[in-house]
Amino acid sequence: VQNVLWLVENSDPHEALSLDDLHTLHGGTGGVHLLGELKTILADLGRQAQDDLETQVSEFPRWRALTHFTTVIHITFSDGNKRRDLVKQVFYAALSVLKCQVSSEGYRLLHVIRSYLQLDSLIGLDVHTERTLEMIDAEFLVYDAALKVFCLSFH
Repeated sequence: VQNVLWLVENSDPHEALSLDDLHTLHGGTGGVHLLGELKTILADLGRQAQDDLETQVSEFPRWRALTHFTTVIHITFSDGNKRRDLVKQVFYAALSVLKCQVSSEGYRLLHVIRSYLQLDSLIGLDVHTERTLEMIDAEFLVYDAALKVFCLSFH
């Protein structure tokens, strides 16, 4: 089927149908919603859990091309790239804080964040093959299941 947009330079309709991971994932799902849930759970756990996470984040090793943070709880910004970096660091920092015996909700959230980060890594690849698309589909099912389990903890 011919499309008039194919005649206009830089207006491929297939490009318009692609996922904008900066806004959808980093500036939305992970950077706003998952971090927001994490902050809520930490607030419920109290000051010690918050302090423990802050310590873990501030001691997180520096990686090239990754913004380093010293705080999580009282930080706000709108840069999706920084939110992406923060979710990566928070996941590893929270592993020692949100143990199953300490917070079942926090532990379930870590499962969601782990799958989210895997999806983000796969979606962010520059080239997708049939195999990587299959991996995305499979991981999305894992993410969906983890998210449903997490949401059920509130009902």
